[in-house]
Amino acid sequence: MRCAGYVDRCYLVTLEVTSMLRSPTDEALVAAIDSGLMVLGGNVRQVLYAVFERDHRIKRHQIPEHLQTFHEVLEEKFGGAAKVIERQIAKSLYAKMGLTFIPKDSWTLVEYFDYVNGREEHEESGWLRVGLPECSRTWR
Repeated sequence: MRCAGYVDRCYLVTLEVTSMLRSPTDEALVAAIDSGLMVLGGNVRQVLYAVFERDHRIKRHQIPEHLQTFHEVLEEKFGGAAKVIERQIAKSLYAKMGLTFIPKDSWTLVEYFDYVNGREEHEESGWLRVGLPECSRTWR
């Protein structure tokens, strides 16, 4: 009986983790963060995730829900270099979503992600977002 309870607990944990990544955009963002932070090296990336979890109680898979906090932590830790890191993450995100990336001087990772999310919602409903022609789907 004890083994079955253990399996049930593991199963519940798995459901919790997968439910946190609710959309393909969330999954793409986590993967883009992984690859974007690799410019700092694998060890630094792991330390950042550990610090983020320790100081803010937010795990890697929960970052899409707490993207503003993630942005603020990057700015706190890296200052002006955070913009370069965020652009690298955004560039990777746009590539994963099949979008052309054109940097915007005033945008942070939050705005890039919001734009991708807004575009995804509009495309699902049959409408395309108008007003930001810099970001367009890449046609093959």
